[in-house]
Amino acid sequence: MATNHIPQIVEALQRSRLAVFVGGDLPPETTGLPSRADLAAELARRLDLAGPAPPWPEIAARYEASAGLNALISWLRDQLDAAGHGSPFDAAQGKPAYHLLAQLPVNTYITTAYDSGLHEALREAGRRPSLPVVDAASLGLLDADRPTVVHLFGTYDRPGSLVLTAAHLRQTRSCTHPFSPVSRYCSHCLCWQCLRARSLLSRMTPASLCACTHRHNVL
Repeated sequence: MATNHIPQIVEALQRSRLAVFVGGDLPPETTGLPSRADLAAELARRLDLAGPAPPWPEIAARYEASAGLNALISWLRDQLDAAGHGSPFDAAQGKPAYHLLAQLPVNTYITTAYDSGLHEALREAGRRPSLPVVDAASLGLLDADRPTVVHLFGTYDRPGSLVLTAAHLRQTRSCTHPFSPVSRYCSHCLCWQCLRARSLLSRMTPASLCACTHRHNVL
């Protein structure tokens, strides 16, 4: 990151308008859970595919075509449960990344992970987070005065919210999807003006976003 952006980030942090983006590919040693790449490799083995595993959305789509969506969701739930997702958060049990993120003086966390480990870490840190935002129905849970975790790709305990395959991912980038401005950031850009127009994450700072076709004060 270029150092000339640091003053913008510091100012945004002081104004409580900074957001943290957390991907789903953190090493298992830091989260206690399999990464997206680990999940893809395991599905590839189940499908007897030779060579390197395809990206997660592609291999998930193949498994869905072979066994059905319910089977895919059930398999994902089993993988996360087997890794200890259902146990109370404990930094000493192999989740230092979530523990460290929960200590940051920010209130907005946006993640593509399927687990609720970050939310649990915030609770353990005594920060009283709002309920996680996983779909349009829960957008009203955003509270500027409390930490909130926004799950762009849903959570495993809310099967209807999950974004698993390439087709699901395309839907999140459609203009009608409530998370579409944020989801498009994952592969292209995030437009601050569009976010404000949709009343989504309006406490975030433009200084934390990347450049887009509009003229904004962005990185």
